[in-house]
Amino acid sequence: MNVFEEFLRELFNGEPMIREANICGRSVIGKVDDQIIVKIVLVSTERSKAIDAILVVKREGPLGKKDQASVGLTDKTGKAGQQT
Repeated sequence: MNVFEEFLRELFNGEPMIREANICGRSVIGKVDDQIIVKIVLVSTERSKAIDAILVVKREGPLGKKDQASVGLTDKTGKAGQQT
């Protein structure tokens, strides 16, 4: 298990919102309900070489509508994209 998988396990293992969570590398895939599947990926934006955002992709059913959004991460000081 690598550092990304450990981080995702801390965030999502036992999380009741995401069922049947499968964690591999920098991503987790699971079900929100019977029709909605979510994929969450740790990503690096152009501002930093470090992992500084989470990309969330939601799909309604296997062939349904797809939406995605990214959310920035901050460190303990609240400054985005800086390593401590």
